[in-house]
Amino acid sequence: MEYTIKLDGIRLTNIKNVNNGYINVRNAAGSCDIIGIYGQNGTGKTAVIDCVEMLQILMMGQPLDRHFFDLLYVNTRESAVSAAFSINKDGLRYEAEYEVRLKFTPCLSDFFIVGETLKLAFLEGREKHKTVFVCDFEDLDEVFTPHRQFGAATGSDKKLKRVFDTRKILAREKRKSFFFDDIVIEKLAVKGRTGLSAAIGVLRAYASMDLFVIKNSHSGIISLSELI
Repeated sequence: MEYTIKLDGIRLTNIKNVNNGYINVRNAAGSCDIIGIYGQNGTGKTAVIDCVEMLQILMMGQPLDRHFFDLLYVNTRESAVSAAFSINKDGLRYEAEYEVRLKFTPCLSDFFIVGETLKLAFLEGREKHKTVFVCDFEDLDEVFTPHRQFGAATGSDKKLKRVFDTRKILAREKRKSFFFDDIVIEKLAVKGRTGLSAAIGVLRAYASMDLFVIKNSHSGIISLSELI
């Protein structure tokens, strides 16, 4: 899979002490290689790194650990994290934005995913062809919207719709992404939704192989690795 992908920005909503914040990591030259984040104590540096790690786990199709509960803002019942990307694949340019929305249950000291949004835009000259896919985990009727896109993915295949229904339920129960689920990606590709499945595949490959999140808790591991 030949592609280049850049992280353009990160948005946090009701995460720790950040009510609504956005970091634009693109510079004037269009490059966006992050070396580090610095700032005063309490400005949200750790929150940003933790959220990038959370998005990485979801985009790899893995479940979120319960410790991410500590990220959620104490004065609200819904939080959100999103990241924007620029993709160049086979000479074609895309823009993508992935957002996950979370709710916490104070009585259980736990949380769950309430929904995901995946925005894809194909850039052709000065024109932008944009589609927004929304998976509402609390909606028991629609697997994802817009309905015409879901209809195009499943057609009249009732068995496939049941597969998507099941994967959505499992995603909620295990705190996983529906869009980045192995079986969902495979079925979308088989049913001819190659544009959607290809974009998801590129983002997943980026999260798995090209995105590195180094936290303070990793410093001991890094130091030890020099001795091996």
